[in-house]
Amino acid sequence: MRAWRERNRERVRESNLAWKAANPDRARELNRFSMHRQHLRKKREAAKRERRKDYARGWYERNRERVLEQQRVARARRKAENPERYRAMANARQQRWRDSHRDEQNQCLRDHRLDNPGARIDTERRYYEKNREQILERARARYAANPEEARAKAKQYRSRERRRRELGLPPPRRHVVRPTERDENQRNADEFFARSYTRQELRDAVVALATPPDLLAAWRRDCARARAAHRRATDPEVADYKSASRRRVEAARELLRRQQETEDARMDAIARDINDRLRRVPRRPTHADPTLPHLPPGTVGPQLHI
Repeated sequence: MRAWRERNRERVRESNLAWKAANPDRARELNRFSMHRQHLRKKREAAKRERRKDYARGWYERNRERVLEQQRVARARRKAENPERYRAMANARQQRWRDSHRDEQNQCLRDHRLDNPGARIDTERRYYEKNREQILERARARYAANPEEARAKAKQYRSRERRRRELGLPPPRRHVVRPTERDENQRNADEFFARSYTRQELRDAVVALATPPDLLAAWRRDCARARAAHRRATDPEVADYKSASRRRVEAARELLRRQQETEDARMDAIARDINDRLRRVPRRPTHADPTLPHLPPGTVGPQLHI
């Protein structure tokens, strides 16, 4: 039967599709029954695996020394039979463990360095004294490989330091928190946030932390100025009003300028008339064209009196 199904797979598939199309309710019922049986089978298999794990754990707890002794004997036999292969397998096993616990190992190393800052500083100093030329050579090689980037970083650092000094800020001093101090801070934070307050304590805290009236009034004035500035910059009505006001101001300025010019001309005419009345010597003529020859007083020609 199985061989026939393999030879007639397409025929069987078409027959199943036709039967499902002709009997949709029965097909859904059989599908639900099949999925239920599959769920029960997976559940039984999971329970069976869990029972096996419980049995294995219990057996190991009852026979732990026996298992460890068997493992020691097996390791000693493998090491005696082929020391090179045993060493290679041990190294590979340790490397796999380090790869799978890399973050934990790095954290342990960081905690150790933080707990022993003196030892780390001494190690770094001895390494620098021993390899000073190699360190300087690597630094010179990095600079030669990308001098533009190095100069850009130096320029950025100088700019940042100059701005810090202009603002009167202290130099940055990063405080390294050691594991013991970090744990203490975490405990204090947990105690602080887990604390419960009475109503009176909450009222006292609100009064103590209330914003002073002068600061609140200054903040409100700043907010009002900011809103007014934003409206002047974005509101079309304000922009139209500003344009009309600007046009009125310009028209007023032009009118004042013309009135001033008229008044200046009138005052010049009055001054000239008074000057002519009080003058004993005739006014000296001035040529309109400086290229013309100079004419004596009383001569008729293209003259301009002042």
